[in-house]
Amino acid sequence: MMGKLPITLALFLTSKGHHGCETLYRNTLEHLDKQLPLALFSSKVASIKIQPGEERVAEVIKADLESSGFNVVTATAEWSRGQIHFLEMLKDEIRVSQLPEVNDNPFIWQCDDDTVLLSRRDSLTRVLARMTSWLTESPDHISARFLRREDLPAALGIQSAPSEGDMLFTTDVNFQQPLLRSRDYHHMMKVIEDNMNIAGQMHIEELWRIVLRQMSRGNKRHMVWHPDYCEAVHLGVPNYVEVCGKLNLPVYPNP
Repeated sequence: MMGKLPITLALFLTSKGHHGCETLYRNTLEHLDKQLPLALFSSKVASIKIQPGEERVAEVIKADLESSGFNVVTATAEWSRGQIHFLEMLKDEIRVSQLPEVNDNPFIWQCDDDTVLLSRRDSLTRVLARMTSWLTESPDHISARFLRREDLPAALGIQSAPSEGDMLFTTDVNFQQPLLRSRDYHHMMKVIEDNMNIAGQMHIEELWRIVLRQMSRGNKRHMVWHPDYCEAVHLGVPNYVEVCGKLNLPVYPNP
């Protein structure tokens, strides 16, 4: 039997959902579970941001995630898309970075609730094993992540080192399912927490980029898979019904 992965799966979601659909997270998890059983992760945590008035929806989602073995943390706040959303997301990340199970495992895989992965040539288990091995090779390697096919031209434009087969190396980091060392994640969130008066005014991915840059001397600090190897597909779009249909994924009714 395959052993546990040395990874905490960290899922971030909100009671709002995406474009009126509150259940896309189920597509993300079920699609992942078919490729890589969720039970193989050493731990699973989920953070739910609750909009006041949506507590019932959040309770249904929380119970559903707990039945799948997630430790669920919640926070209630008035927020909307834009800067206040970035600030509230930072608070969620800081909260997750302090959970004991996150720091008990070598790696954390931060996942959006509206993205699925299409692994083209290897099993997703093999893909994650390659990611953990790459991060283990050098302290100057900071993150390994996936890429949406439509973002490939931009990624190629900011390469900081030549690609090596399926791997691209960039100065960029974003939330397309990044894998990091738990210790790096913890340190990054501590720096952000100590500077929230400044951090709360920035785009969250730019903030990550600035802090993580200080944690590496290398020019291969962020690795990205070429989409021909393993591709991230965004479900949280206005035509999510069409996108889910192309992937043979059901669209579940709202709670």
